[in-house]
Amino acid sequence: MTLLAAGPLRAQTHFEKVVDAEPFSIDGMAQVSQIKQSTGRGLIVTNATIDPVNGADMLLQVVDGDGAVLHDLVIGGPDYHDICKEVVQIGGAYYLAGHTRGIDTAEAHTFTAFVIKVDTALGSFRQINYILPGQELYANAITATLDGRLLIAGQVLDGSEFHTCVMKTDTAGTLLWAKQYDIPFSEGIACIRELSGGDILLSGSVTFGFELSLPLALKLGPTGTMKWGKYYNYPAVSPVERSSFQFIRPTSVSDVLLVGHTDVKGAGGQDFYVAHIDTSGTSHEVFTYGGTQFDEPYGVDYDASTGVLMVQGTSASFSPGFQPQGIGMRIATQGSLLNATLYGDPTTQQPIDLYQYTRLDNASGLLSGVREFPANDIYLTRITNTGSNPCNAVAVTPTVMQDTTSTGDFTAVVTALAPQANALELPTYHFTGDTLLCAFTAGVADHAPERGFGIQPNPGEGTLWLDLPPAFHPTMAEVRDATGRPVHRTRWAAGPLTLPADLPPGLFLITLRTADGTALTERYVKH
Repeated sequence: MTLLAAGPLRAQTHFEKVVDAEPFSIDGMAQVSQIKQSTGRGLIVTNATIDPVNGADMLLQVVDGDGAVLHDLVIGGPDYHDICKEVVQIGGAYYLAGHTRGIDTAEAHTFTAFVIKVDTALGSFRQINYILPGQELYANAITATLDGRLLIAGQVLDGSEFHTCVMKTDTAGTLLWAKQYDIPFSEGIACIRELSGGDILLSGSVTFGFELSLPLALKLGPTGTMKWGKYYNYPAVSPVERSSFQFIRPTSVSDVLLVGHTDVKGAGGQDFYVAHIDTSGTSHEVFTYGGTQFDEPYGVDYDASTGVLMVQGTSASFSPGFQPQGIGMRIATQGSLLNATLYGDPTTQQPIDLYQYTRLDNASGLLSGVREFPANDIYLTRITNTGSNPCNAVAVTPTVMQDTTSTGDFTAVVTALAPQANALELPTYHFTGDTLLCAFTAGVADHAPERGFGIQPNPGEGTLWLDLPPAFHPTMAEVRDATGRPVHRTRWAAGPLTLPADLPPGLFLITLRTADGTALTERYVKH
C-alpha cells in the first residue's frame, strides 16, 4: 500500500443550510465544546422531534467543511423524551450525558440519567443508565478528568424538591461514587469541569423566589467533598432578576471564567456575562456585552487556535424591529470584545439561536443552532476566523461594560447516593434531510487537505482498489449516498472493495473504520 501525496490546495465553500428536523422546544441542542477541534468536520447534536410519534430524540450528525453529512445517528424510543445535554470526546469516542423517560417506566414521567458511548463515525453504540427508584435523576453536564474518568452533574427530584447530584464513573460506566448536595433554595446546575489540581467546579443558578434567580458556583474536592459555595450578585439589588453562570472555562490555576447572562448589570435587558474568579470563588471583575434588548448566550467554547473565547446565542438588540437573531461574539480571555456578528437573513425575520461552535481548520469554523422561522429546523453555517461568512452575516457593536459583583456563602448538606445501573439501550435509526440556503466559494484555502485514502478507479464501476495510509488498518467499510443515507456496510480488511451490483450511478461517500473508531472518508463517483 502506498500513501497518496496531499492534493493541491482547494477552494473553501462557505454555506448556510438547515437540517429539516424540529428541535425540541425545551432542550434544543446539546453542548459540544469538549470535542476535538481542527479535524475538518464538526459534530452537531440536537434534541429534535424528527417524527412526532417518537417524541424527542437525539440527532447526531458529523458534518464536513462543505456541509455534507458524513455520518448520522438518531437515538430514542417512541412516546418518550430522550434528551442529550452535553458531549465530551475521549480518544476516538464521544460520551453523551442526558436523561430519558424510556428506561424506567415503572412510574409515569420518571427520568433516568444516562451516559452513551459512540465512536466518532457514529457506528458502535453502548448505553449505561443510572436509576434512583422512586426518584428522578437528571444528567445536565459531563466532563472528562485528567485520569481518564467521567464526571456527571445533574439533579435529583425526590418528589417535591430538586437537589444537586454529582457522579464519577469510569469510561465503561462503572459508578465510582455519587453524592447529593442539599443547597438552600432551589438550584439548577448547568456545567461541571475539573480544575488542574483535581478539584471540581460546578456552575448554574439558584432560585430564591418568584422571578429571582442568581448565579452560583460550587467547588468540590476530588471525591466530592464540599469546599465552598458562592452566590453571585448577592444580596440581590432587585426582587426581579434572572441571572446564571451556564459555562466554566478554567484558564489557569488562579483564573477561571464563568460565562452566562444577567439582567441587572450591563446595557439593559439580558446581557452576556463573564466573570473572572479565582479558585477560592472570589470575583475579581465581571464584564457584560449587549444592547438595550434581550441578548443571551447558549453556547461557549475556547478556540485554542486563536486564543479566543467563542460565545454564541441570540440577540434582539441589533436586528431590525428588535427581532431575535443569532449572534456570535469573539471575546479575548481577559474580557475585551474583538468583534460580534449577526447570522441569518434579518429581512425575512429568521429568529435564530446559536448553540455550538467547532473549529474546522486553520481558517474557518462551523456554527450551528436553531432557526424558528419560516420553519423549526437546525441551522448551520461555516464562518471565517473573524466570524464572517459571505452568505448572511452582519457585524454589530455591543456595549461592553466592566463591573464587580458581590457574593454570599452557602453550605450544602452532602449525602451519598447509590444509583442502580443497567445497560438497556434506546433504539437507533438514521435521518439526514437538509436544505441548502446559500453556498459561496471563497477562493483557495491556505492549507492542504487532510490525507485520506485513494480509490482506483474513480470514477469506477463498482470493484475498487484502495490505497491506505501506513498503519491504518480498517475493519469496516461503509458506503453512503450523496445525502448521507447508508446504502452498504461490510467487514473489510484488504484486497478490493466490491460494491453492490444494484448501486445506481452517482456520488457516494466511502468510509473506512478501524476497530478503535478511527475513520477516513472519501468521495467516489460510480459510472
